[in-house]
Amino acid sequence: ILIEALDTTVLFGASFVESIKGGFHVVQVDGVGGLSLPYPTSARFQYSVRSIPDRLRESDQTAESFSYPDLIRKRALQLPDMSPRVGALAREVAGSGRTPYDMVRAVEQHLRQNYQYSLDVGTTVSESPVEDFLFTRKTGYCEHYATAMVLMLRTVGIPARLVTGFLPGLWNDFGNYYSVRQQDAHAWVEVYFPGSGWVTFDPTPNVPAAAPAFFWRVSKVVDSIRLKWDRYVVQYSFRDQMTAAKSLREGGEKVRAEVSGLL
Repeated sequence: ILIEALDTTVLFGASFVESIKGGFHVVQVDGVGGLSLPYPTSARFQYSVRSIPDRLRESDQTAESFSYPDLIRKRALQLPDMSPRVGALAREVAGSGRTPYDMVRAVEQHLRQNYQYSLDVGTTVSESPVEDFLFTRKTGYCEHYATAMVLMLRTVGIPARLVTGFLPGLWNDFGNYYSVRQQDAHAWVEVYFPGSGWVTFDPTPNVPAAAPAFFWRVSKVVDSIRLKWDRYVVQYSFRDQMTAAKSLREGGEKVRAEVSGLL
């Protein structure tokens, strides 16, 4: 991971991080596995992360009930003061599920299919944003969807937690890497299953990209050239610079072929 200097100490990696390697003297780990440095960096830096993706075991998918550890119950079943309508809606939506997994999927699909995604939710501050989202506006962005799903699951006794981070971003086939930007910030849900641990679910509907395909192709080329310039010209040796020049030439030929195909 090559990361720009940010006003945060957080270290990013795909869930769930097993190990991390870089030029760090200290890496901090919080109670839920989040990684961070003791201080924000003032310059771009690079590190490597090994991650093991979450996998739902078949036994967790088919079990009709679970017994959760006390620590999970204490941390992931807490509920704020809210209207009984939230619990009533959760029971109505999840009631058709035979297993906890079925109930989770039912809530996820209910939010995906019955609410509209929008970043324009006005500036009015609501006393209960989740209730406002569920019963009044029925429009919101990822944090509304994810928070609503967490609360609905907790009301029916299923441990869940809100997670914020970034989507994978845009795959750059010119440089063979993912480019993750601020616009890829996202919120989703993790649900606890005793045999599988925390498993990811996302109730937010897919939002199609607004920019045309040609724009994305050009932006990929520009971003790849910028990254190669920094890696091979600013930081590396003459031999590496020659390798970069060759790669850029091959990339340019690929771009010309792509553009010709679009015209």
